[in-house]
Amino acid sequence: MNRRKFTLAWGRQIFFGLSWPFSCLIALLYLRSFILPETQIDWIYLFVTYIGHMGLLNAALYFLLFCPVILVLPSYYVSRIWALLLILALNLFIFVDALSFSSFHLHIYSYLSKLLAEQGIHHLIGSGAGMMVLTTGALVMSVFLWVRGEVLWRYMSGRFSNPIRNWYLLLILLSLVTSKVLHRTNDIHPKLADMFPLNFNLPRPPRDFHDNRRFYYPSDNLVCQGKQNPNVVMIVLREWSTTDYTPELMPQTFHMKRHALSFNTNMAVATNIEGGLFSLLYSVPASYKSSLDTNARPALLRELKDRRYEVVTLDTGKSTVGDASEDVQTMSRFRTWLTNRSGGEQQPYFLSVVLSQRSLEADKLIHQVIVDLQREELLRNTHVLLTGAFPGASGSYVPLLWVTPERKAADFNHLTSQYDVLPSFMQRIWSCKKAFKAASVGEPLEKKERDWILVSGTDEFRIVDVRKDTVISVTSGKVSAPVTNARFELIFAGLKLMTKFNRPN
Repeated sequence: MNRRKFTLAWGRQIFFGLSWPFSCLIALLYLRSFILPETQIDWIYLFVTYIGHMGLLNAALYFLLFCPVILVLPSYYVSRIWALLLILALNLFIFVDALSFSSFHLHIYSYLSKLLAEQGIHHLIGSGAGMMVLTTGALVMSVFLWVRGEVLWRYMSGRFSNPIRNWYLLLILLSLVTSKVLHRTNDIHPKLADMFPLNFNLPRPPRDFHDNRRFYYPSDNLVCQGKQNPNVVMIVLREWSTTDYTPELMPQTFHMKRHALSFNTNMAVATNIEGGLFSLLYSVPASYKSSLDTNARPALLRELKDRRYEVVTLDTGKSTVGDASEDVQTMSRFRTWLTNRSGGEQQPYFLSVVLSQRSLEADKLIHQVIVDLQREELLRNTHVLLTGAFPGASGSYVPLLWVTPERKAADFNHLTSQYDVLPSFMQRIWSCKKAFKAASVGEPLEKKERDWILVSGTDEFRIVDVRKDTVISVTSGKVSAPVTNARFELIFAGLKLMTKFNRPN
């Protein structure tokens, strides 16, 4: 009997008879991402991709790493130990990658591999107990593989026949080809295509897909026990930076600082205007916007409805900055509502006004809104929130003014963010005990110490490390930081915030 031929045949039995099924079993963890097929074609694509990719990983390991070593050293002990190490390494990779993708929708080979190498796998597992379970599982699997390998070796020694059985290789090839053809010719959801590692899909024309992760928000009852229902006016400028908020550029609005709580270092948390409006209203990262369910209304609006507020939203829905025609429409709708709403004895109201103009023109419009409300006696017992959605490409901070009914003035220079605004507001005026836990990733506005803040977009996010005064950027899976000793472990914390409200259907 040819020793090399026998050893390679035994290796095939181990890799394709044991490791492949193990890989498929462990890869079921990918389904924890709740990216599930919605059509029959999607189901077929998922199945063939699942079989093909797990088989491809094992085939690559067998032909590229196992075979070359055994051809040089066709030893019984070398083959056993080498096969055991390769199989354990492969299935550990699949386990960690599935855990990463199911939790964060990111594969470890994009950038988490660097993080794991520097910080250790315990950052992904999450606890010492998890590490113990993983280590125990790896030991049990190695013992099983060794015992099973011994049984196969003895069996093949007594009944060795032609080891060239390629049906499984043909199955892997057919599955991969079918996967690529379906992805190329059908509207397969891109999240399905991205689910498994080594998925090098062929390019195709871009299509408009929505993220099919489920957005469960708020995650719990806010427990709002306050009995008072003051009026609320929220004015938001689409683009507004702290550098534009000066007595020269915005004299009327700047005058409001004398009667307001001014948060002078309020960080924008999104990379564009739409994301800024979303994060301000929902108090969560803008990355959730793609998975937004039509029924997942902001927690603020739900509480307003429960308290029977009159809710008036004046926004054209367009994001063109500086377009005067949009603000003309907004102000026209404002005056119409004002005409029908004058008088102070009616139900409490929530008025949201989104403006597109900048600086001096925006200053005039803000002043006009406040003066008109005051003239109609609609500012009694009223909170006024004034802020921006996005600071512009060159800025990081947007102004934040909170005018309370008492009209008390105070300046706060500690770091705050858009995540903090509405939860702090609800906690103060309605005593909502779970405003931060169930409907936000922010902190109370009065909290002075911040360790880091997450800034997110559709395909990118940034970790603003306050302690080290640096920024870690992640764009399309690539990590960049201005210093080598950046706290890369904060990426995991950021990813957890970006998946905090993702739940199974």
